[in-house]
Amino acid sequence: MIDSVGLIELQRATSGVLHAASSGSSPDSILIKRLSALKGSKSGDACFFFSREYLDDLVEAHPTVLVTSKIFLEGLKSYKHPILNSAWIIEVEDPYLALGLATQLFAGRGFDPSVSSKSAETRVHKTATVDPSAKLGHGVVIGPNAVIGARVVIGDQSEIDANVVLGDEVVVGRDSRLFAGVVIYPRVKIGDETRIHSLTTIGADGFGYAPIMKNKVPVGHQKIYHLGSVRIGNKVEIGANSSIDRGTLEDTVIEDEVKIDNNVQIGHNVLMKRGSVICGSAGMAGSSTLGEFSIIGGLTGVSNKVVIGNYAKVAAMSIVMKDMKDHEVCAGVPQRSHRDFLKVNAWLNKNALKGSKES
Repeated sequence: MIDSVGLIELQRATSGVLHAASSGSSPDSILIKRLSALKGSKSGDACFFFSREYLDDLVEAHPTVLVTSKIFLEGLKSYKHPILNSAWIIEVEDPYLALGLATQLFAGRGFDPSVSSKSAETRVHKTATVDPSAKLGHGVVIGPNAVIGARVVIGDQSEIDANVVLGDEVVVGRDSRLFAGVVIYPRVKIGDETRIHSLTTIGADGFGYAPIMKNKVPVGHQKIYHLGSVRIGNKVEIGANSSIDRGTLEDTVIEDEVKIDNNVQIGHNVLMKRGSVICGSAGMAGSSTLGEFSIIGGLTGVSNKVVIGNYAKVAAMSIVMKDMKDHEVCAGVPQRSHRDFLKVNAWLNKNALKGSKES
């Protein structure tokens, strides 16, 4: 494990422009030991300033390196902020994106235990159970007590952690990571460079029952068996304790670069298009669609067969009951356009205050 990253290496990773500190030391000699929050940062730290919300934190910030944008840097210069005298500045176009690039750099050096260290050869723990018909690629790692079913295919350099279960005919692409306790039902297909976090279940039956009626009164439930599966694309990340149901007759589909948070429920036959994002504890009911690079906030529910357009945004704790157009923004229960949502809340607040004064 490398316990530091050079300043020049960080600059290159973030594609930034370097501004020298007044200390006069050579940038080649500057080492960064960690990425830190602004408040309480100290020598050896690199910090990121990308929002006015963190302006007060600069008072207690003493990092070696500050990564920020041109507009924030100009503000610091106009106020003659003392941090400019002590810290090296990396000027970038998008500091938040630079933070992501920097964390990737540090994670790859062993700072993040969830990042795999590539294996030169395939390793199967002695307590794992691997069906003889399974095909393991080069450098695959199988952890303790994992169960690998019949005709499973695992791509090169993928890692299957402890207690993972892969049902028959599951396909896992290359450079993917399934964390401890993940359960993948039979015939699910998972792409390359995909990460699935602990205790997530993929491919369970969808929730479907036909009522059994007698004299127009329900007397039972006929289970609808789900004969489809789940297809997950490349560079997908799925958080812990989430569930993705298999399709009824066709597949549930999660396209490339989709990001799914913890405790999310994805129903049968859902289509999540490329780059879409769904936040924690949200749920999509059966046959609903989430457009490309659209975002669903936490604790939101999406009704059956609703189609959310590309680049749309849904605020947290909303209920989406009707289709949304591309780029549309909505909020509330039931959903309204974001503008109407604010108007309704303003009216309610005004009249609630008026009513309390009258009483």
